[in-house]
Amino acid sequence: MANLISYHAVMQAHKNVHELAEKMLGSHREHGASDAEPRLPALHDARDRLLAALKSLANEVKVARDNRH
Repeated sequence: MANLISYHAVMQAHKNVHELAEKMLGSHREHGASDAEPRLPALHDARDRLLAALKSLANEVKVARDNRH
């Protein structure tokens, strides 16, 4: 099965996406969209890191399964 490090990478990336989104929502509530919008690139980067981590984990699982047969 895939190693624990890959799983933790996914979990950390997922947590980062949520943390950034929560900060953006708070900023939007307090100061409006113009304050939150500049943070979108950071959120998009975090999303991309999460997707890459998920892809890596999925590939590791596939290789592990293929090696069992």
